[in-house]
Amino acid sequence: KDIIDLDQEDLACYGQVIFLGGLSNEPMAEYRPAMNFLGNGAVPAYLAYTAKLAGVRRFIYAGSCSVYGYTVNELYDEKLWSNSANSAMNSQNAVDTLATIPLLYSPGGFWNYSVAIDVLGIIIERVTEQSLATFLESSLFAPLGMLDTGFKVEAKDQNRFASCYMFREDETGFDLADAAEGSKYLSEPAFYSGGGGAVSTIDDYMKFLSLISGNGASGSVRILGPRTVDLFLSNQFEDGVDIEVYQKTDTGFPFSSGIGHCLGGAVNIDPLKALSPVSARGEYFWFGAAFTLFWYDPVEDVSVVFMSQMLNYFRNYDGINIMRDIRTIIGTSLT
Repeated sequence: KDIIDLDQEDLACYGQVIFLGGLSNEPMAEYRPAMNFLGNGAVPAYLAYTAKLAGVRRFIYAGSCSVYGYTVNELYDEKLWSNSANSAMNSQNAVDTLATIPLLYSPGGFWNYSVAIDVLGIIIERVTEQSLATFLESSLFAPLGMLDTGFKVEAKDQNRFASCYMFREDETGFDLADAAEGSKYLSEPAFYSGGGGAVSTIDDYMKFLSLISGNGASGSVRILGPRTVDLFLSNQFEDGVDIEVYQKTDTGFPFSSGIGHCLGGAVNIDPLKALSPVSARGEYFWFGAAFTLFWYDPVEDVSVVFMSQMLNYFRNYDGINIMRDIRTIIGTSLT
């Protein structure tokens, strides 16, 4: 029943795709006016036009050019909400700041794990005239009975909130990174990050996965239609290729071979190349920075949630092996 912090896009993105399905081919600048900066010389002219017309769908599957700081350079770490010095940044500040940071490449040209989902959260706020927190609570969390999920830990639940640790780069152990009693998640954030700002529990996350396994319905509660779910879980790369093909450079993404990207996570398109040979084609999954992992196997109709509180560990060789071992143990146990 412990509550942990998540750096996973899925809860937020799944709620967002409910609303964004009808906007998927609209130009980004229609909902994020600051995108008009693309024509002012901040990027080469040959990129400016295509970037201004980039559709919402390309931002949903992270085929954009605004990247998380650890994959490219220090600008994003320095100027955006991930920097504790910018804790007062709200969504308008975020848009204005993003408009000052050069793009890496034209959206859709290459794939990079990015702040795309955060931008989508801002679009949701503009379109619905609600905060992302309010929208997700009313459209996803409350209907599914996800009582422990949100953008802050309520006072009554603070004794259940787990501390988070950081695995050392030299692999000698770990250090306390975010103490539960003084965590930022105890306070309401100024910016609701669609890409990694929620707290939740294993039980709540399984309720979220029941929506996926139920083709948009969980019990008597229907939130999405089956066709919307099919679109959501479909690989968005042209010609059915994997992330490895669309990575221009090494982005630090640990899994790319045999893996496609859908509208809010990853999808297994070639089990022999992917995480485990016993994983299923069409498996939907994602993982979080604190070494959390979930997947839904549509062949066996099995949902799995694994959670820890260890930052950086999924980048460690042992961490990747643990993820593979979990899949192999469960996959070989199915009859």
